[in-house]
Amino acid sequence: MKINQLNEFAYDKESKVIGGVAGIDFIKQTLTILTDDDDLVVAKLSDVEILAKIGYIGEIGIINHDVLQTLDGKQYEIELQEDGVTLQMHLLNNKLERIEAGAFLKVSELNELKPYVELVGNIYELQFNVKTVDFNITIVRSFLGGEYRYHYACNNKDNEEVDLIKVVFIGSQLLEEEEYKRVLHTVLEEVIYLSDMVEKFLYLSRDTSNSNQIKRKTVDGVFLLQYVRNHLLPLIIKKQIKLNIQTLDPFTLYGDEDLLRRLFINLMENAIKYTPAGGIVEIKVCSKKEIIYIEIIDHGIGIPPEHLPFIFQRFYRVDDSRSRSQGGTGLGLSLCKWIVEAHKGTIEVHSEPDEGTRMIVGLAC
Repeated sequence: MKINQLNEFAYDKESKVIGGVAGIDFIKQTLTILTDDDDLVVAKLSDVEILAKIGYIGEIGIINHDVLQTLDGKQYEIELQEDGVTLQMHLLNNKLERIEAGAFLKVSELNELKPYVELVGNIYELQFNVKTVDFNITIVRSFLGGEYRYHYACNNKDNEEVDLIKVVFIGSQLLEEEEYKRVLHTVLEEVIYLSDMVEKFLYLSRDTSNSNQIKRKTVDGVFLLQYVRNHLLPLIIKKQIKLNIQTLDPFTLYGDEDLLRRLFINLMENAIKYTPAGGIVEIKVCSKKEIIYIEIIDHGIGIPPEHLPFIFQRFYRVDDSRSRSQGGTGLGLSLCKWIVEAHKGTIEVHSEPDEGTRMIVGLAC
């Protein structure tokens, strides 16, 4: 076991303690751990998990198996790969169990996550502190009046009664777990779909003929794109998309900040959704004659030429089943065109099937 006492951390599986490596005794086969409380814990080498120091996010040191939380509350465990320079992000559930393997990134790119994540702790500490309840559940099924009925009895390990709502919830999971998950997932998808549609209807219902409805001001373009990237970060990580941004630093736009955010969220979300997992999405910004041109380029499935004249019409979908499966309402591009026209700008689309799509937005700076 090779241990760098200056750069390594250790977790003692026996005492559930984590800390820096303060010393090692190969004769006694022990390792001394210095905890955050400055306590020294002597652990057997056989009980120790060595946690390599990976790098920094801002001024915060990150070690292997640390857990990061995004701004939308999702948690990811960082795992250092065998090459020592590559990290993988694992999405965790509320029990801190891995449920999905996420994006790969280089150790050198770790600090780029600073605006979007915060350190929660190390997976070993967090799992040890997760509160668990040990249920004893008895489920009795009877057939009465032509239908099956279920009766629940539940006690915890101390033989105390447990809330009935918890019993029903857990009982439902045990009895029909797969069907329960399928129905819940379907309902959730429908809620998200309808919520997205309502939000876009509210935007489209605004009276653009009334200049007071468009609250124009100078908007920091770099910060705007950072906000959009942050908003879409869970989708970027889930699909392992490489997002390349080539921008002017600084640059400004003149318009309604909320509407501009919605414009570029819609365009970037489309680019990410219709790009294969592990693909590339590009954003390029340039300036010509007091006009800022922002290009969103994907290398995904593209749009057939016969559909291009209609994609900005409300409720128009290139492929209805595919769009709905991606969460599309047929309002996103219509809303984008509306926002651009409200700002007296331009929007163009260039696309080839199986090669990708390029959206070009021109706005006053």
